[in-house]
Amino acid sequence: MRLVFNAIGPTLRVVEPLPSDIRQESSTAGPDRSTLVYLARHGQTESNLLRRYAGRSAERITDLGRGQMGGLAARLGLCGIGEIWTSEVARAHESADLVARILGVPVRTDARLNEIRMGPWEGLTEAEVAHRYPAAHALWCTVPDRVVLDGRETLDALAGRVLPAVHEAARQPHPVLLMTHVAPVRVGVLAALSLPLRYYKRLHVANGDAVVVDGAQGEARRLGEQGSLKPRLLISGAERLVRVKALLLAAGEGTRLRPLTVDRPKPMVEIGGAPAIAHSLRWLRCQGVTDVAINLHHHPDALRQFVGDGSRFGPAVTYSLEPAILGTSGALRPLVEFFRAEAGFVVLYGDVLTDLDLRPVLRAHAASGADATLVVVRVDDPTRTGIVAFDAAHRITRLVEKPAASDVFSEWANAGIYVCGPAVLRYVSADGPQDFARDLFPAMLRDGCHLLASPTNALVIDFGSAERLEAARGAVRRGALGRATVGQPC
Repeated sequence: MRLVFNAIGPTLRVVEPLPSDIRQESSTAGPDRSTLVYLARHGQTESNLLRRYAGRSAERITDLGRGQMGGLAARLGLCGIGEIWTSEVARAHESADLVARILGVPVRTDARLNEIRMGPWEGLTEAEVAHRYPAAHALWCTVPDRVVLDGRETLDALAGRVLPAVHEAARQPHPVLLMTHVAPVRVGVLAALSLPLRYYKRLHVANGDAVVVDGAQGEARRLGEQGSLKPRLLISGAERLVRVKALLLAAGEGTRLRPLTVDRPKPMVEIGGAPAIAHSLRWLRCQGVTDVAINLHHHPDALRQFVGDGSRFGPAVTYSLEPAILGTSGALRPLVEFFRAEAGFVVLYGDVLTDLDLRPVLRAHAASGADATLVVVRVDDPTRTGIVAFDAAHRITRLVEKPAASDVFSEWANAGIYVCGPAVLRYVSADGPQDFARDLFPAMLRDGCHLLASPTNALVIDFGSAERLEAARGAVRRGALGRATVGQPC
């Protein structure tokens, strides 16, 4: 059986071609339910919130975790699950019992699905492990299959016990749900694909999420609403996206730049002999972006006539006209279908120019399994921008938009460049204006979502004021940002 992993939740997935001798032709008769295997991660625990290695501890899932299991059971309702196999560890078994009671199916305990034995790391937070075991932690973050510690199970050993359980489940006469932990899911799938276990960190399954593996079709897909299956975006080879979509925010009126913006939107202000949006589109193209949605409100025709369909800049352009301005994150509301199938997409503020290399940010986002990643830069005056606090693992703990001088708690500022996972779309408000920094990201933090900070010393200029506009023009004159020549190579 060929398995192709598709991680559910805020991540990108990695798939490499399988050797030709184990590929199978796709069936045209539709999926054979007897070949389906469902893999799910248990509900949220306190350790998940604290980024603590729980290992095989006896902790229970939280109220949110129980709610996640109810949602999972609802999505599984039409899938014909006949049995649930789960680990001996309390949090997975509790999760399995909750789903089983709703579905009316039996639960079988299988020690092969137990969480990885963490040895001396068990009970420690990510930051504590990094401090006490710096060399091993560095390997864990880069080549996790090479971590060898007394008392700690290797990824090879874990794969050796999980893979037989996956294969046995696939041979059952009814679909089986494997309710387990993040490590068994990641390693089991990589082993089934004959992919290197060093890819472990690139695969992510969030609490309460599930993957359905279809042996007849030779693929795995996202478990969607009412049990529907939705394919997800691939990354080719090791790290490059097959395609990347982006949202370029261009609806603002640019009141601080008047009179320059009286007859044009802010991204149409001239910088270095070309409208600023030309620089933005060239930068997006150089980061691998192929499709850009641009929201419009103030003098939309000026921008639309200049950019056109985007072909002379590279990315294909889709416009979203806002009769009433929706705010930075509210701009996603009419674009939900544009981004829905994406495992990750980029957001760039239209008044931001940068020389940032986005590829390391995309890699960090994928490896961490973050729900969203915010690029952050050091600033001299934190009161004029949004500031961000984060821990040793770069997990964001607090963010405040334009604080008073007495309330400043960080020198790191929101750069206006994000990588967003699917969870972001679930937090877009149903109506009215909404802002990423003031509304959406704080709501995600309150709910325990994983927001990652990506610190950079790259040049990032917000040209939203007259002073900053001159700084941007000076940077272009010095060659720090390049010139926005149409068709210029990256």
